[in-house]
Amino acid sequence: DPSRFVFNTQELHEEKNRLGISDQQTVIAFIANLGAERRIPELIEAVSKTPNAFLLLGGNGPCADLARSAAEKFTNIYYLGYVKPDRVPFYTAMADIVFYGFDPDNPNARFSAPNKLFECLAAGKAMLTGDFGEIGRIVREMKCGIILPDYSLSAIQSAIEGMTAERLKEYSD
Repeated sequence: DPSRFVFNTQELHEEKNRLGISDQQTVIAFIANLGAERRIPELIEAVSKTPNAFLLLGGNGPCADLARSAAEKFTNIYYLGYVKPDRVPFYTAMADIVFYGFDPDNPNARFSAPNKLFECLAAGKAMLTGDFGEIGRIVREMKCGIILPDYSLSAIQSAIEGMTAERLKEYSD
């Protein structure tokens, strides 16, 4: 329901200020299970080298300690910890880009489109993901984001750096 992703602009701005996000930074959100197959290490490394980006990570899982450490080390990464499901729309609305990493060789990658895609679409945000399964097909056909050629540091960093305000607007229209 897209109405669940609409929030008061002032409330969003105040939370960005509280988290240390500047108006010049592109906000990337990933709030889900922080499993190793989610490409969290590559995302963290790419954002850590991209000062005009800010990463909001939320969730638990095997990469939670990595997320916590990265947030302590880099000023452009914030680890929210576990995010209650009713707060996911708020942080999604705060973002410019929703990241969805997954192991494309996992058999589940071929058959389903993740909830994260539909949250992204409901919020009118750009999706950043790999080229696999239904998510790749939908992002490509609907032109609602960027499909990474792979999950390498250079591919993720290049995609983030290419997300200008004008380009983000194209994906959310």
